[in-house]
Amino acid sequence: MSSLSSSVTSTRVMVGLQRGESACGTVGGKLENFGGNNMNYIKKIKFFKKILIVLCAVCLCFSCARMDSGGWFFQKADPETALYNDARQKHREQSHGAAYTLYREHAIRYPQSERAPEVLFFLGQVCISLERYGEARQFFQQLITRHPDTALALDAGVEMTEAFYLDGDYRGAIGYAERMLRTDLLAFQVMRVYEVMGKSHLGLEDAPAAYAAFLNAYRSAGKGDIERLTRRLLTAASMIPLPDLRMALELLEGNPPAGDIMYLLGIRYMEEGDYWEAKVFLDRFVETYPRHPYASFARQIIADIPASDLFDKNVVGCLLPLSGRYESFGQQALKGIELALAVFAGSPDAAQLKILVRDSASDTGRTVSGVKELHDLRVAAIIGPMAEAEAAAAEAQDLRIPIVTLTQKVDITDIGEWVFRNFLTPVMQVRALVGHAVKDLKLSRFAILYPRENYGEMFMNLFWDEVIASGGSVVGVESYDPDQTDFSVPIRKLTGMYYEIPEALMITPENPVPIVMIQKEDQTVASEGPIIAQVFSQDSQLPERRWLDPLLDTAMAKESVRDAESVAEKEEKPAPIIDFDAVFIPDAPGKAGLIMPYLAYQDVTDIYLLGTNLWHSERLIQMAGVHSQGAIFPDGFFARSASGDVARFVARFEKTYGYTPGFIEAVSYDTAMMVFNIVSRAEVRSRSQVKKSLLEMAPYPGITGRTAFAENGDAVKDVYLLRISGGRFREVPVRR
Repeated sequence: MSSLSSSVTSTRVMVGLQRGESACGTVGGKLENFGGNNMNYIKKIKFFKKILIVLCAVCLCFSCARMDSGGWFFQKADPETALYNDARQKHREQSHGAAYTLYREHAIRYPQSERAPEVLFFLGQVCISLERYGEARQFFQQLITRHPDTALALDAGVEMTEAFYLDGDYRGAIGYAERMLRTDLLAFQVMRVYEVMGKSHLGLEDAPAAYAAFLNAYRSAGKGDIERLTRRLLTAASMIPLPDLRMALELLEGNPPAGDIMYLLGIRYMEEGDYWEAKVFLDRFVETYPRHPYASFARQIIADIPASDLFDKNVVGCLLPLSGRYESFGQQALKGIELALAVFAGSPDAAQLKILVRDSASDTGRTVSGVKELHDLRVAAIIGPMAEAEAAAAEAQDLRIPIVTLTQKVDITDIGEWVFRNFLTPVMQVRALVGHAVKDLKLSRFAILYPRENYGEMFMNLFWDEVIASGGSVVGVESYDPDQTDFSVPIRKLTGMYYEIPEALMITPENPVPIVMIQKEDQTVASEGPIIAQVFSQDSQLPERRWLDPLLDTAMAKESVRDAESVAEKEEKPAPIIDFDAVFIPDAPGKAGLIMPYLAYQDVTDIYLLGTNLWHSERLIQMAGVHSQGAIFPDGFFARSASGDVARFVARFEKTYGYTPGFIEAVSYDTAMMVFNIVSRAEVRSRSQVKKSLLEMAPYPGITGRTAFAENGDAVKDVYLLRISGGRFREVPVRR
């Protein structure tokens, strides 16, 4: 208070001087007592006057303030502001439930408040935190609709894309993001929208689109976002095909993040086992970006690549049973491979290829060690083996070396992506046989007569499944003991002569059509093709039927007994029910040659006889004679094919080895030619590229039919169909 009194006194002095009053009367002294400092004194009085005016104004404010306000600087906020502040406080404390309640109350009570856009925006954010994404979108949409001209409207649109994504509506997020990108967004908003779009594309497993979105986000990002977006970008890039990733690197033209993509390409090729390409990209990466954070890792990877993994593309390995149980098959296969090498070496611009041959001896240990040895010798790929293929395939898969097996082993290619198979399989045979029967011969009803052993049961199941898949039906299935030679019982069961016909199935005036005969509408036996009953009219040109073997089995003798039966006995004998168009007999020629006459003896005629490639044997014709006429079966090779390529191959083989080649020689020849063609390409510089080229190979026009490889590494081949006609095997024209 003393300061304030002094100031007031000084002010009064100044006022008195302005009015002309005597200074002496006011302060008890004379004016001249100020001496030469009078001007300084006047300045001080003016300064204190100004201070006094300010203090008076303050006092006036105090006096005008309401008594219940507690003073101007302690004045309470209005209810709307207080509610808003409480909601913001709960929001900052991450008490999302409480914040939602307060924001919601504010939105309802004060919809016209200046803070309304903020409240709607914060409500959307709180709902996202509470995982109530649909409700969040509603609040963001209200903000956009009611306050479109505010800065928060664009922010709400960005948050809307995130809400779609978090709700699992990836397509909705992408659609809304595309809509937002057509508006005038700021750079950081563009970055966020593209990032959400990329995450949504990943959710839809569209890695190339995700990569493109993340790349756009990366280009709009600030320094604080670069690291996160680089990780997202590389995640998407790691999922797109290598050719697309290489193109992506080229499109970057050296701009960021080219270094990261280049490093990733090297790693991807390493994972694929393509060490050559991995080294190319990693060397380039280290040279171009020596100070990159990943440069030291790249140098270490390059140093760790074994020299043996950089293969010798001019060497192909062969692993065959050249001794032991399957020696004869191994020798046949080797002849086919050797002839392929000779033919390939004579072609224009052929590489100087050579083959390294190892004997598997049909032994598991020798087979596995053979694969390891050929791998260490840096061969480009392995052809074989035939036996112990499963052990060889497993070892080749572990060593990441392409192996093309020559085996029927079930599911051999399921061992891994480095395992291939080029061979005639039961599935191929059945598919070709049923396809011809249903599509070309228009057959629909089939019977199966099979031996109770692995081979017969496997083919029975495959044939049955394929018939059903092709729209046909199997109306009868019977089995027999592999050791039996009398087939009357299974045939009679197949034709309904073994059991008494139930009264309900007999043809009577009340039941004119037996139930067992009802199969499907418009079932007719195909009129085309050879029918057993018409054999002699078709082959009347054959002199005295000399192609028949006079030493038929006892079944033929039984047929003569039947001819000697009296007419009365024949009339008493029930007629067979032949409700099938063809019968499938998956057995060796010795057994099939016995069964065919039995079928004729039981009056099972006017049907097609279908078999497997085992029927491609002169023994079948010798045993069954006329009853084999018209029989149809598949095979992987036919030396007397009308194909010019087959004729040239057979001529070369016969000239070189002195005998007519069979399927083993032919399929080995084709396999070698395919591998030789691939490894000789200039662009193929690694085992991984050999594998990739086999999978992507166009159908190879081989002598065993056009051949390509499915995604699982199994061959997809054309199969020959053969028919017995006039005592000879003839090729059946097949519609491709």
